[in-house]
Amino acid sequence: MSENKKSGLKVRLKRVSKEDRATILDGLPYHVGYGKPPQNKRFRPGLSGNPRGRQKGSENFDRVFMEESTALVEITEGGKRKKISKQRALSRHIVHKSLAGDLKAAALYFHVKYKLGQLTGGHVTVTPALDSRDLEVLRRFVEAFGPGEPPGVQDSGTQGSDDVSA
Repeated sequence: MSENKKSGLKVRLKRVSKEDRATILDGLPYHVGYGKPPQNKRFRPGLSGNPRGRQKGSENFDRVFMEESTALVEITEGGKRKKISKQRALSRHIVHKSLAGDLKAAALYFHVKYKLGQLTGGHVTVTPALDSRDLEVLRRFVEAFGPGEPPGVQDSGTQGSDDVSA
């Protein structure tokens, strides 16, 4: 038994019978396992696992990404060397690859333009034809709720506004 006392809890639990295992576990203040460390190993209230916190001046991803994006690189354009930001160089590279027929680069180019709100106009909307069943459903809806906007739909002039006046 003295050898068992020297062994860790997991080893002791594996070596004993189900009844003895239940007795050992009943003696514990609570179930110890994944995400439930022994109480003497838990952080004390008011103290964190990193009491000194992040060091001042340490780099985070945002800062490193912005520094790398704005760093200058040297390119040759029209036989002349000039320095531009990596961000501008990447944009030029995507445009040149798109013009050379790279479909992935073209898709990325248009996706970025869309995200920046630079793609306007040229939208084609197709309204599907309504059959008799669809028209019947719409007629019943108008009878139930009356003409006008459906409940919960904002006026088209106020969409996206933050005005909360009632």
